[in-house]
Amino acid sequence: MHKKYLLLVNFMMPAMLLNSVGVVILMLNSQGGVDLSSVGWIQPFKDGAVLIGSLLLISFITRFGYKIAMQVGCLLEILACLLMGTFDGVFSAYLFFVMAGVAFALLKIAIYSAVSLITDDKDEHAGIISLYEGGFMVSIFIANGLFAWMIHLQSWNSTFYIFAFFAAISLICTFFIHFDMPQLKKGKSDSSQYRKVLTLFSKPAVLLFLLLILCYPLIEQGVIDFLPTFQATVLDLSHAKSVLIASLLPVMIAAGRICFGFIAKYIELKKALIGTTILAILLLIVSLVSAQMTHIHPSFSYIAMWLLPCLGFFIAPIYPSLNSSLLSSQPKDYQSAVTLLIMIFSAIGGSIGSVAMGYLFHYIGGIEAFSLYIVVLIIILLLLVPYFKLLQRSRV
Repeated sequence: MHKKYLLLVNFMMPAMLLNSVGVVILMLNSQGGVDLSSVGWIQPFKDGAVLIGSLLLISFITRFGYKIAMQVGCLLEILACLLMGTFDGVFSAYLFFVMAGVAFALLKIAIYSAVSLITDDKDEHAGIISLYEGGFMVSIFIANGLFAWMIHLQSWNSTFYIFAFFAAISLICTFFIHFDMPQLKKGKSDSSQYRKVLTLFSKPAVLLFLLLILCYPLIEQGVIDFLPTFQATVLDLSHAKSVLIASLLPVMIAAGRICFGFIAKYIELKKALIGTTILAILLLIVSLVSAQMTHIHPSFSYIAMWLLPCLGFFIAPIYPSLNSSLLSSQPKDYQSAVTLLIMIFSAIGGSIGSVAMGYLFHYIGGIEAFSLYIVVLIIILLLLVPYFKLLQRSRV
């Protein structure tokens, strides 16, 4: 099997673990009696682990290589799944997401950095990144389907034993991956990676990129985490149905990224992203207005129920396209430094989004809380044009 597909297998596994936050929030809230403002802190445990793990482990990754980093990440995933499958309390959830976050830090930095070693040009690089991010979302759909099935069987936390089996398969795949990595010299000072990170901060295009990467997870992670709760509490669906319908969101994100890969060949990247962002804003407005009008006629509930997951199709291209635009503009020895910045700012954005959504959902209601995503999308829309201008002008 080509190594890019072996890498894909390893990139898909963290999606099942990290994006089980929404299901864990729903089940701890409904069965464990934990209020939403408390379970909203699960996301910072996860993203804090990603952030701190990324900062501390980049030296380990560059010293010992991408393959060993992936193997350690897979082992952590197996242990985390066995823990959560056995103990399903809120503190077990905190520990589970810490372990899953560290594993994700190891895997994403290693895999993103390795893409430059298996691709020959920017177009191929962008295609691989889109493939991996699309596969990431397919994994979320598979995970949500498994969760819906196990919730129906009244044993939702047993899903993590299935995840442990998948993580073991990912670990086996790593033994068949080999990289030619002459740039990684054992014994070389690891401080060079941190110097490269500081160098990137001097670039205006990078700063604008980081602001965009900070904004995007506010939407994606918040919607993924709280869409099951929105469906259950605002639209009055059953828990199993809420999880199942919400699982369409990652499917739509995956479909959007795959379709965008074809569209980007014929339309300028900047124009394509602006178009999809505008459509996302319009769809979100229609969805929330429909949810607000459910008291008038039940059909509005069905409109909101099906339209909200479709938001994923239009926001899908933003994240991988921005990542690839910056990664492919950097030398191979800067890949880990750029990926580190992506990890840090994505984690911060995801944490802010989930915690804020938890409090807002609790205090002002789901419709009003989700309305704030319209503002974030408008901010992204306004930043896209100057970002691409700076990227082209500075040749980051």
